[in-house]
Amino acid sequence: SRFQNRVFMNGKKATARLNGLAINEDDKQCFYNTHIYHNVGENESHQLFKSVNKSNALFEYNGKVSVKKDAQLINSYQLNQNILLDEYATIHSRPQLFIDADDVKCTHGSTTGDLNKEEIFYLMSRGLDELTSRKMVLKAFIDECFDHELLRPFTQNMDSYLNHII
Repeated sequence: SRFQNRVFMNGKKATARLNGLAINEDDKQCFYNTHIYHNVGENESHQLFKSVNKSNALFEYNGKVSVKKDAQLINSYQLNQNILLDEYATIHSRPQLFIDADDVKCTHGSTTGDLNKEEIFYLMSRGLDELTSRKMVLKAFIDECFDHELLRPFTQNMDSYLNHII
């Protein structure tokens, strides 16, 4: 699958929020390409893209934020987080900022790693089995993408899907 998002921030006090989640396995490929253009000042954008990958899956994130010279007082946040469930998946992450203005707050970042073994150990030390602990850690990772009341209905069947992917 391939997703292209272009957002043009042309109004003051405007807010754009882009969240994405990819769950890839069995040689699947997913490409997210986003570009937010801050053309005027006094607006904000938030991007959160996450992925869970295994079994020769490929995930690629290319995220860009552009701030024009006259677009002052911008607040922009961009984050890509990825989990590898085995050693066969591949991740490419490229968060980028292109800032021509002076008075802005723009951050970006990327993390890729395994499920947190310390979190799994903590849950197991409280009496949960390893599979349940792994699912809980993974669900907590995924839930942040749906941290808005309009998006929560999309998580109703997540537990049955986690049984499949873990």
